Amino acid sequence: MPRQSRIDPLGALHHIIIRGIERRVIFRGDEDRESFLDRLGGILLESATPCYSWSLLDNHGHFLFRTGKVRVDERILKEADEDWEWKSLLRQRGIDMQQLVERIGGHFGPEIEDLKSGSKVSSIAKARAVLCYVGVRQLGLPSVSIAKELGVSPSAVSRAILRGQKLLGQKDIEAILSGSQ
Repeated sequence: MPRQSRIDPLGALHHIIIRGIERRVIFRGDEDRESFLDRLGGILLESATPCYSWSLLDNHGHFLFRTGKVRVDERILKEADEDWEWKSLLRQRGIDMQQLVERIGGHFGPEIEDLKSGSKVSSIAKARAVLCYVGVRQLGLPSVSIAKELGVSPSAVSRAILRGQKLLGQKDIEAILSGSQ
């Protein structure tokens, strides 16, 4: 039986808990926590949602919010919908794993075989990290599929995503996905 919708009148208090799957780490250090808090702060300011307290641990976090101008669940759903629209648009353009591998190779220079070789040469490792980040975070491809395609473990893909995220700006992502150099 599906859970009933939460009552979310304007001004309601919400104790929000975020957790890592199977109690896994969700924050890999202070820089990661600060990045999360920066993004959360922007959302809270934009929606005029007061945050009365918060606590971030390695594998979970607690927050106490009061609904502001926008209900908490409306904001989250709106952002999820925008993310889904972006991923759908990219899929409509025909960008799949094979296309992504070709575009990353064209943008960064390594041959497709080099990306799949497991090489630790800096330029190849960077291109592979970008491929993992764009594939999972921008296209919504399963990290397991990328791991199989590259011949690496899923945990190697997870680590590469973090490196790839640090290497790219939004303009770089758009250039890769549009196929321009």
